[in-house]
This record gives sequence, C-alpha cells and structure tokens, in this order.
Amino acid sequence: MRGKRFVTRAGRPVAAVAVLTIGLVSPALAAPVGQPTLRQLGDGAGISIGSAVRDYAIQQDSRYAGLLGAQYGMATPENEMKWATVHPWPYVYNYGPADDIVSFAVAHHMQVRGHTLVWYQQNPTWLTNGAFNRSQLIAILKSHILNVVGHYRGKVSQWDVVNEAFDDHGHLRHDVWLDGIGPDYIAMAFRWAHQADPGAKLYYNDFGFEEGGAKADAIYSMVAGLRAQGVPIDGVGFQMHISDPDDFNSARLAGEMARFNRLGLAVAVTEMDVWLRPPGAGPMLDEEAGIFRGALADCRSAADCHTFVTWGFTDRYSWVSETSPPDGWALPFDSNYAPKPAVGAIEAALR
Repeated sequence: MRGKRFVTRAGRPVAAVAVLTIGLVSPALAAPVGQPTLRQLGDGAGISIGSAVRDYAIQQDSRYAGLLGAQYGMATPENEMKWATVHPWPYVYNYGPADDIVSFAVAHHMQVRGHTLVWYQQNPTWLTNGAFNRSQLIAILKSHILNVVGHYRGKVSQWDVVNEAFDDHGHLRHDVWLDGIGPDYIAMAFRWAHQADPGAKLYYNDFGFEEGGAKADAIYSMVAGLRAQGVPIDGVGFQMHISDPDDFNSARLAGEMARFNRLGLAVAVTEMDVWLRPPGAGPMLDEEAGIFRGALADCRSAADCHTFVTWGFTDRYSWVSETSPPDGWALPFDSNYAPKPAVGAIEAALR
C-alpha cells in the first residue's frame, strides 16, 4: 500500500494514509506491433529517454501511466522531491509522493533522476523565513541532503544537486543559500550528496546557457573550479526550455556540450520542452519536431551525453500551458496522448 509517508529525521513514521497500490501497465499501451518504443530506440543508441513525472497523474490517469511505463526509460519527479514537498516542516520528511514515482520506476525497470536538492524556489516558509545563522543553515542543508539522498540510495541514478544557481547575467543568485552560507554552499552540497550515495551521478543543472554567453561562461568557471578542488561533480544538465523556437541553435548547443565534455564532465538534456501557441498545427509542429531532433542529435554526437529528458511527455500535463498561457503544445505527445511530429523526430534521431 502507498500513502503519505511522513517521517521524522530519525526515520519514524508519524502519519500514513493508505490508497491504491501502483501496478504494472498494460502491454496494450506499448508501441504498435513491430514498432520499437522510444525507450528501446534509446537503449540501442546508448541514451536514456526520460520524462518528468507527476505522482497524481500516475495514480489517477491510466493512459498517462500506461504510455509512460511503455515508452520511457527514465523518470524525474517534477515536484515531489523539491524542498516544499519532501521537507515541509523542520525534522519532518514527506516521502510519499516521491516514493510512488520511484516505486513505479522500479516496477517498470526505469532509471530515476532526483530533482532537486538545492534550489532558490519552492522552499518551505520555515526555511526561507527562519532567520537562521550560517552554522544553522549549513546544518540544515547537510541534514536535508543526507536524509533525502540516503533515503533513495541505490534507487536514484542521477541527482540534480544544485539547480539554477546563476541568473541570466552569470551572477550567483541571492537566495537563502548564497546569502546565508556563501558561494561554498555549492561544493558542500555535492560533497554531502556523494557521501550519502557514492554510486549516484551528481549534476549541476540550469537553463539558458546552451548558446554560450556570460551565463555559460560563469557555469563553466564554477564547475571547472569544483573539479580542480576535487569536488565530486559528474555532469552538467542543459534544461532546454525553448520558449522561442527561433532561438534554438544546434551548432551552439553542440559547442557548449563539447566544452563541458572537455572538462571530463558528462552532459545531459534534462528538462526539454518547445513552446508553441495553439492551435500549434502544421508548420509549427514540424518546427517543434526539428528542434527536438536537433537537440537529441547534438546529445548523440557529444563525447559523453547519455540522458535525454523532456519536462513531461503529454500536453495534458505541462507546466508551460499551466503557467504561461497561451503558450503550450510543448511536449512530444498531445493532450489526447496522440504522438505529434516530435515523436517521429525523436525516433529518427535515435535511429
């Protein structure tokens, strides 16, 4: 049985509400007979094809769960591992929603990307309004990372350890971590994540640096410095939220991936979507498909890129349409789960 599993720092449950158990999806929801799934094509190309995942959609929508389990080989909890959800009160951890997604992934032999341990958004008010001193914040951050990563030790293959630490101008963002601890919070976070699960691959994750510029240079300098200090960082995640299709430049993305690869770091596409405005038909959908294909082709061509994750897979559940209307139509499958041209483009890039 699954439930809202709230645990204290010591790991003792304090509440549980039983609901439905997650089961295996129907084989009927896989690709048509004789046609390989995205996951199978990805496996053949050495790339994990994944999607951000919502717990309530798995629970309430059998078509969502069926298509996810049949087509994808990696799952990223969209919100369920963020501080506000997983650590809502001091010393109390709510693992229930994230556990559901991990259990679904295990049942369907999918990898899991953990997202995210340190971010300037979606933090609980007890943390942001707590007026903690530096020593207290360090202890809070360390405890959180050791608890969350330790809880999923051996089950999460990759972690977005630090997310979006830089603004668009290449400056570190002022938030509870930078202002309360200082820039060394980044190195601390990676060290503690590695301590909690030495087998997990650890990533720095950000958006808007795929074409170079001040932000890309700042990220490069930061991760190069971490490598020089012996900090256990394994890769850099390119989110790839393409809000204007005209801004995508495949050659520049390939160049940035190569630059980070030369540091000895893996690169990954971690949150991709391509924003359109309804009705999003005809040439617009073809343009969207070309961008998905181009980004995946760049990943395939990179020296070390083996992860390609879209931020959701169906327009029925998309943060783009929910937060930035009228933009939408950003994902490979439409709101009725029919494949858009983007699906064929991803298949072509994998072949």
